[in-house]
Amino acid sequence: MSDIIKMKKDDLLPTGERSNFASGTHEASTWSGNMAWWLRPCLSCLLLFSLLFACKKKQAEPEIIVRVGTETLTVADLANEIPSQLRPNLTRSELQDYVVRWIDSQILYQEAKRRQLDQNHEVRRELRRLERELVVNTLLDQELNKPFGVSDQEINRYYAENRQSFVRNAREVHVWYVKVLKKETADSLVTALRKDGDFSRVARRYAPHDSSEWDLYLTEEETPPEIVNMVFTIMPGAISRPIQFYDGFHIFKMIEKFEPGSLRSLAQVRNEIIAKIQTEKRQERYKQLLAELKSNTVIEKNFHLLETLSVDSLVSSAAEKTEARK
Repeated sequence: MSDIIKMKKDDLLPTGERSNFASGTHEASTWSGNMAWWLRPCLSCLLLFSLLFACKKKQAEPEIIVRVGTETLTVADLANEIPSQLRPNLTRSELQDYVVRWIDSQILYQEAKRRQLDQNHEVRRELRRLERELVVNTLLDQELNKPFGVSDQEINRYYAENRQSFVRNAREVHVWYVKVLKKETADSLVTALRKDGDFSRVARRYAPHDSSEWDLYLTEEETPPEIVNMVFTIMPGAISRPIQFYDGFHIFKMIEKFEPGSLRSLAQVRNEIIAKIQTEKRQERYKQLLAELKSNTVIEKNFHLLETLSVDSLVSSAAEKTEARK
């Protein structure tokens, strides 16, 4: 191709100058050809990279469910707004209701912004208060929601030192319990339980309960009267007849009865003790954290000013300032 171009240019020059020009043109053409050969794969790579980047950019664009003015609600926003424990049970209708409420809220918010209500002194003061509370709560969650270990020694000591708090003040029963939805299933389950002494094995065939849900302690004062009348009267080892109550049919096996004044065993109250000790440790950590922060902070107190103030004067002064800003 370069030779063809050279020959066409030679035809336009005087005969004496053709050889010199031909030599220079050949060198230039050779260099141009080499550069074109080198650039061709680079340009191809650059084009491929641009296409890939454009595809990724297109894929990364958020999926917008609704747009109100300049504000948008994306699929990711919606997922982040809904607590994870609620997501599996949400219906499409409930999601749509949430989006509709979001639209209404955005319309009102944007109108409030247009009227510059966000610049209102009282609004800004309340926003600062809410921000302070939110940030403080986040700090406390970070510091106090850490796992606090509780040793067996601590549990035993707490039980020994607080025995009186574990004395029963009302009748209490230890039962195994299972619930089913249909009366026919409940009747069959009672018959099977009375024939087979393995409560867990039989109950698992009829109801999808976790075995930890079967073991209960019921106190007379905290149990509905319908259950008390039917369950507290049966003998240890006996199976109750099906009791219809709210969301199904309930069946109980009596394990043990306890009279008022008896002491709950350590095994029964172990988890309760662990929770109480952890609460105490969180409270202690809270006090420790405040003490550490106060020791590194300059705090000026002028409590004497409070001696000259009355609650009525504070209220009236705040009301006057509010009225003056309107």
